[in-house]
Amino acid sequence: MIDISIIGTGGLAKEIIDHIEHINNVEERFTIVNFFVEPAYYKQDSFMGLPVYKLEKEGEKNLSKNIVCAVGDGKRRLEMSIELEKKGFHFPQVVHPSAIVGKKVTIHEGVIIGPYVSITGDAIIGKHVIIVGFCGIGHDTSIGDGSILATHIGIGGGCKIGRGTSWGNNSSILPDKTVGDFARIGAGSVCLRNIKENKSVFGNPAQEMN
Repeated sequence: MIDISIIGTGGLAKEIIDHIEHINNVEERFTIVNFFVEPAYYKQDSFMGLPVYKLEKEGEKNLSKNIVCAVGDGKRRLEMSIELEKKGFHFPQVVHPSAIVGKKVTIHEGVIIGPYVSITGDAIIGKHVIIVGFCGIGHDTSIGDGSILATHIGIGGGCKIGRGTSWGNNSSILPDKTVGDFARIGAGSVCLRNIKENKSVFGNPAQEMN
């Protein structure tokens, strides 16, 4: 069993805990020992029966060497994870047992994959990516570090998705498109064109928002 600390106590943390319970039902792998939040979000000293600590120098002594980061903001999740990696902490992959991941798919450290996700041949999933559930990632697609995909996302084959992108529920993009770093795709959007970095798009077809 691998002892883990979870950063975050919100809805995303609850979903990840469900994933871990399903994983452990198949093969006992993870033991959650505690939770951490940034000082500004510290409101309670326990969560789901386990202690909660502030993510600061004094609290870090209670961190497990293995961390799961349940922070939804991709940019902040990347900053936090990189800082902790420099201190020697590790970020195991959490992959729901119902996910279908091809043998030639590359999954990097800290990736969280929810239920009924399909990822096909030669796709690359970057570090600290979160794929919430019921998503399809096409062949030869790359997902940049720190991106988060909500439920029912469809990404066509051959897409190049930048770092820290955020995808709302039921959004999709055609094959062979490029999405820039920290772009935001609104719920239900259908992306027919490339998306520039730091841009927000919404609609069917997706258009840039002012």
